[in-house]
Amino acid sequence: MIRILKLVTGEEIIGDSSEAHGEITVKKPCYIQIVPSRADPEQPAMALMPYAAYTKDHKVVIDISSIVWSEEPLIELYNQYNSLFGTGLVIPKM
Repeated sequence: MIRILKLVTGEEIIGDSSEAHGEITVKKPCYIQIVPSRADPEQPAMALMPYAAYTKDHKVVIDISSIVWSEEPLIELYNQYNSLFGTGLVIPKM
């Protein structure tokens, strides 16, 4: 399931996550970063940057005590992540 995780370090990552034995495994994790918009530098934009891309199988295991919160992303963010790093399928807006 694609989820956003807020870590105790303040980082927010998104990826395909699963939980077992007090740990969450995140496949193809990406760091969510706020950056200046190219169209209007006064308005922030969101960027997805690979997180720990140099790891074997591009996955990380996070102890559940290191997670502040976990939630499903908005459809727009889900679609952006999935088109870049997931299956490529997107969910239409309703």
